[in-house]
Amino acid sequence: MMQFPSFFKSQIARRLVIYVLIFSSCITLALTTVQLYRDYKHEMSNIERRLHEIEVINVESVTNGLWLLNYTSLGLQLEGILRHPDIVHLKITDSDGSSVVAKGVVQSEDFITRRYPLTYSYRDRSLVLGELQVTATLKNVYQHLVETVIAILISQAIKTFLVSFFILIIVQQLVTRHLSALSRFAKTLRLDESVPDLVLERERGRADELQSLVNAINRAKNDLLVTHGLLQYSQDVLTRSQHVAKIGSWDLNLLDNSLYWSDETYNIFDLNREEFGANFQDVLDHVHPDDREHVVRAVQDAIEQHTSCAMEHRIALKDGSLKVVYEHAEISFDDEGNPVRMLGTVQDVSEQRFAQSGLERFRAALDSSADAIFLIDNETMRFIDFNQEASNSVGYSKQELLQLGPHDLEPEMSCEQLKALFKGVVDHPKEHSTFNTKHRCKDGRKFPVEVRIGVQLQRGEQPIIIAVARDVTLQKQEEQQLRDLLNHLSALYNATPDMLFLHAADGSLIDVNQIALDSYGYTREEMLKLSVEDFSADGYTNAQAGEYMMKALNGVPQDFEWLVRRKDGSTFDAEVRLRRLEDESSQGASIVAVVRDITLQKQHKIEITESRDHMARLVGEEQVVTQLLEFSLNEQDMHTYLNSILLALFESATWLKLQTKGVVFLKKPGEEVLELVTAHNIGLEQRTRCASIPFGSCLCGRAAEYKRVVHSATVDEAHSIHLEGMEPHGHYQVPLLSSQHEVLGVMALYLEHGHPHRIEEERFLQRIATVVSMGISRRLSEEVIEYQAYHDSLTSLPNRRLLADRLNLELSRTGRENIYGALLFVDLDNFKHLNDSLGHSVGDALLKQVAERMREVIREGDTVARLGGDEFVVLLISLSSNEREAANLAMQIGLKIQSDISRPYLLQEHEFHLTPSIGIAAFSGSDDSSDDLLKHADTAMYQAKAAGRNTLRFYEPIMQDMADNRLALEHGLRDALLRDELQLYLQPQVDSEAKIIGAEALLRWVHPERGFISPAEFIPVADDTGLIVQIGMWVLRGACESFAKASRAGQTAGVDSISINVCARQFYQHDFVESVQEVFESSGIDPGRVVLELTEQSLVRDINETVEKMKQLRALGVRFSIDDFGTGYSSLSYLKAIPLDELKIDQSFVRDIATDGDDAVIVETIIAIAKHLRFHLVAEGVEDEAQLAILKQSGCMVFQGYYFHRPMPSADFYQLLGERAG
Repeated sequence: MMQFPSFFKSQIARRLVIYVLIFSSCITLALTTVQLYRDYKHEMSNIERRLHEIEVINVESVTNGLWLLNYTSLGLQLEGILRHPDIVHLKITDSDGSSVVAKGVVQSEDFITRRYPLTYSYRDRSLVLGELQVTATLKNVYQHLVETVIAILISQAIKTFLVSFFILIIVQQLVTRHLSALSRFAKTLRLDESVPDLVLERERGRADELQSLVNAINRAKNDLLVTHGLLQYSQDVLTRSQHVAKIGSWDLNLLDNSLYWSDETYNIFDLNREEFGANFQDVLDHVHPDDREHVVRAVQDAIEQHTSCAMEHRIALKDGSLKVVYEHAEISFDDEGNPVRMLGTVQDVSEQRFAQSGLERFRAALDSSADAIFLIDNETMRFIDFNQEASNSVGYSKQELLQLGPHDLEPEMSCEQLKALFKGVVDHPKEHSTFNTKHRCKDGRKFPVEVRIGVQLQRGEQPIIIAVARDVTLQKQEEQQLRDLLNHLSALYNATPDMLFLHAADGSLIDVNQIALDSYGYTREEMLKLSVEDFSADGYTNAQAGEYMMKALNGVPQDFEWLVRRKDGSTFDAEVRLRRLEDESSQGASIVAVVRDITLQKQHKIEITESRDHMARLVGEEQVVTQLLEFSLNEQDMHTYLNSILLALFESATWLKLQTKGVVFLKKPGEEVLELVTAHNIGLEQRTRCASIPFGSCLCGRAAEYKRVVHSATVDEAHSIHLEGMEPHGHYQVPLLSSQHEVLGVMALYLEHGHPHRIEEERFLQRIATVVSMGISRRLSEEVIEYQAYHDSLTSLPNRRLLADRLNLELSRTGRENIYGALLFVDLDNFKHLNDSLGHSVGDALLKQVAERMREVIREGDTVARLGGDEFVVLLISLSSNEREAANLAMQIGLKIQSDISRPYLLQEHEFHLTPSIGIAAFSGSDDSSDDLLKHADTAMYQAKAAGRNTLRFYEPIMQDMADNRLALEHGLRDALLRDELQLYLQPQVDSEAKIIGAEALLRWVHPERGFISPAEFIPVADDTGLIVQIGMWVLRGACESFAKASRAGQTAGVDSISINVCARQFYQHDFVESVQEVFESSGIDPGRVVLELTEQSLVRDINETVEKMKQLRALGVRFSIDDFGTGYSSLSYLKAIPLDELKIDQSFVRDIATDGDDAVIVETIIAIAKHLRFHLVAEGVEDEAQLAILKQSGCMVFQGYYFHRPMPSADFYQLLGERAG
């Protein structure tokens, strides 16, 4: 098979040959055409010349021959013409066109013919004799042209071949082989720095286009390597950035539904590539079912409206947990407007949402502070930020206050004075300055404040002055009110006629009042050292007293009698009442004992018994005496009842011998006036005149005033009428006295036939008066007790007990009559703050007005009750047999109550405002008890508060389900302590080099049915129920014991401390310090390695007690830390007063420190505070490298969080320490 030269196999070579052939052919064609045209013109010119010669030479002779008709001559002439080249035919025709002579033959189709007219001149006339036709052939011309073309083509083909061949050789040498090398280099090129530059096999140093191309290729290769490296780096940075920012990217082809996800997108969805179908439907399968329609709708809307797409939704992970993600996408469309592609990002915003809530809570905490907090630019002396209280306190809006400075609020201090003051704290940033001044409000009003200033220093920026201003007006008022209240309580404590003793739970005596000291004859110091047995008569022991106290501690009131021995040895009978008293400050309980000397009472009872027996003997009517002692004020006609009893008594006293007239007066409640109650044998006119007698007036009034029997005849003229017709002697006015010697009334006896005073008559009447007094006192006391048992002492409204009775009756009635009622739970919004700030006297007055307004709103038959504090309940009866109508009517009444309570209150020349939150629970003979209905209404009330306060809400069962779940959690938590379900976990704390230097003790609850329960769920329940104290001690003991054990085993080398959380309830236990010391001693731990973490709120609850306990524990070596610093108490003044060692930055600030500027500023502020106060610093919740870098840059060098270690069982923690040490 023929082999072509290698260069001819090249595509470029082939093209060159083709181009050369085409070009040479075109040139040959053009040249040949020109040559042929020239030859043709030349040959034709020769023919035309010959024909012209024939015309010039032969036409005249032919004309003459034709004129002479000499045909022979014509023939000879024609034959002569035929001898000319190319002339092939001649013909002569006459004037008629008939052929005369013809010579020659036309053998070719290619010819030309010329006609020459034959004209003869005769006698000045021209005669046309005929025509000469001359035909010339073109055959020779064409043959000559063909031969010329063939010669040209052969010659040109040879030239073209030779030129093409030499051109191919030259191109191969100069171009083609080098292009092949370029091609091979390009095909084998790798993005690898080891690949050498391209070098052609040619002489070096040539600077032609090919070498420029080689140089350009080499530069492009090197640039490509650099670009590829940068691209790879950019891709790595993008991947890491997406991971840090938790932002993934995706690309959806809408034509074939194919989907690309970045690595971080897979991380966000917690999927690997094999688990994902890479299409839109698979994405929807991982979207929360409740959010899928929202996602599809958002995409459809974006496509229809040709806009970008943004949405936030939840996704379900493999483990069942949920995430919140934010997605944003741009859509590409073709020329016809059809969607072809979606390119978007997805970001995990779960933690951001939590952090945002944390920031809002932090800002809300600042704004809820009772102190005004200002941030001041030290250079411009302008306010740059402040909390809500700052704006409220001076009456300026936020925009107005931002235009002002501290000198605008300080009428007593100039701007220069303030600058000098600020300069002091700037020069000494670790110190604070406190001063008292007055703030001027927008309306010109001034009020006293206590201002505490400090400074925040930031690198490269002007210092920021932090000023905390506290309005001390209310504080001083409260202090005065507190002093007045304490004085009042102290006066009551010591003025009460009863002896008061306060005992601890162990029976030891804590305090006594002055009456007890006076009665027992001891000093306070002597009394507090004695036990109960020391001041009891023989036979009364501590054991007996302890039994009573134990029952009282268990909540069972104890009432009993006791024989008491004084210091001088004398004894007296005492009535003792023991009651349990809750002590909120220590979360413990104590016992209050009310002791009353009943010696006289017992003697009085003996006297009454003797009087009853004596009167019974005298009158022979023991039943009458009993009726006097036990008469009831509930009788329909007390007057008639007393009259009948006294009449029977007097008539039975036959030894008085004469008819008598008797009168009984009782004291008018609240006044020193005697009102006529019974009048035996007194006329109507006399009864009218004596209906009301003031103390000190006439005989009865004087008896009441002097509290003794009066038998003088002297009487005021105004009341002398009741003595008409009576003797001037034998008149007895006997006062009716209570056991406390208070006047109850007066009983008077007038003898119709008087005689001088007889002592036996007076004694008889005194005995009757004593019996009547005891009966009245008993019944009055019973009535008061009964009323107080069912009514609120402040507002006189029904209390919880009476409400429950009426509610139970109404439940029974609604069930029988198939009618609806409703219960309204009314709570006054923010009343506690108003009550605490204005004083309890103003609060009580407000509650009375609220109660009166609610009385006026409700219908007849309805009940409004006060449960205590600012809580009221309204019972609405017989609303309707239709549930909807009943609900509407209950709502209308609720709205009326809301409207009336919201009207202004005028007290002490000041106007106050209150709003209620009302919960409504309807009922109709349901299975729910009265307690259940109260709970339902209370739940609805809290729902109203959650909705923004000053509104109404009906009860929803789901709210009760939540309450029931909480109750179940409480019961389960109690069992968890017994069943050993709680587990101790430890989370490592590391330094800047990730070395473990400490740990925080954490608590986990493993429920047998529910599994792990979050501390955020059960810790608040434990705190509310008080179980947190027991749980806290369990954690403290477990952490100390495990740490001490590990230390003895040499596993804690390099670990500086273990941090243990202590809640407020636990810290303020009266024996907290002793309990901690006992744990230290029993566990053997070094107290210097223990850090107790306290919250800000627990620190400032009782500052004096806090400092004292902290000092005692610090003496042992214990260190203290503030947990979740910045999320609790809004005043920073406590930092200086309390002996602290450490601040912990809350994870809510750390979480978004890399993306949220506000969080970053807060963290920097906390770090600055810690540095200036020389506190150790720990950052909680560190979860990624970006957070760690910012914290390090800001100066924090101890960290705790998932980025380093998750919380782990204590055994795993110590094992980890051992592995790292090994």
